[in-house]
Amino acid sequence: MTDQTTPTISPNPDGDGVILHLPEITHVDTQVWSADVGLTAAGLAALRTLLAEPALQQPPVDRATLRDSVAHALEREDAINGGYDHGFCGKYGVDEETDGFVDAVLTVLPEPAGRAAELASARATNRRLNRRAQRLESELAAYRRAVSQWEISERGTYIPPASLRAIGRASGRDILGSVRHLKHFERVEQAEAEIERLRADRAAVLREAANIAESLRQFEPAFGPRKDAQISENIGIVRVADELRRMADEAQQTEPVRCPSCDHEAKYHDVDARCWFAVECGMPESNLVCPCAAREDAADGLRDGARRMAAGARKDGAQR
Repeated sequence: MTDQTTPTISPNPDGDGVILHLPEITHVDTQVWSADVGLTAAGLAALRTLLAEPALQQPPVDRATLRDSVAHALEREDAINGGYDHGFCGKYGVDEETDGFVDAVLTVLPEPAGRAAELASARATNRRLNRRAQRLESELAAYRRAVSQWEISERGTYIPPASLRAIGRASGRDILGSVRHLKHFERVEQAEAEIERLRADRAAVLREAANIAESLRQFEPAFGPRKDAQISENIGIVRVADELRRMADEAQQTEPVRCPSCDHEAKYHDVDARCWFAVECGMPESNLVCPCAAREDAADGLRDGARRMAAGARKDGAQR
């Protein structure tokens, strides 16, 4: 026997398609009506496709809204069975026992739809922001280390190639490859490092010689003419040791050698008389020529001085 409340489909006796019989339709005036709807074959196929699709997911409801819904449902049930101002309806929101019933119902209900997806999305966003913050902090630390290597004075700012290289790595750009005069700076820095090493070696040899000279002083008791000679010898030894230590200190002086014309450090001057200090100050290339006539002589003097220091260090080492 067919259920009188179940919709049925039958062929359309007057044409193509089918008749969809809907036995119960609640009208706006709460009366129940029945209806017959004619559908073509295409319309019936579309209806079946629509019915086969999953129901649309309801928007997520937060726990507070869900709790209010539970409480109102209990209020309605209480009003139907016990009348208003009775039980939940009269005491909801004030009576702890009533609130306890609502919370008990809430604990057995599942989390609102979409809550897990929202939490997963929030966690992923948090991880992404943390990684970005860590990367920015690392880049900032790299920039600070690079800038700390700059030599800043009233004469200008010297940026070592190592600093530019570090800034290039942090920014992802090849800065050194686009600045053609940095090769000159690199050669100068290599020469300066070698000179510093030779100066340190020479200073070490001179200080060791001063210590050896001081150890030659005589402190045995002397009498007569020998006493005066011993005092004179000891004074001479002390003077020699002091002079050797002075020479050692002088060998390690770090005051930069400057051009006597433009007063820029000699390391800024290229072999073709160009002053690269002006490059960093943004001057046009036509104004890069240093007017110092003695610049090449000064550069030759630096090279000769380095060679003499190296020879002196080797000689002192051989004498040891």
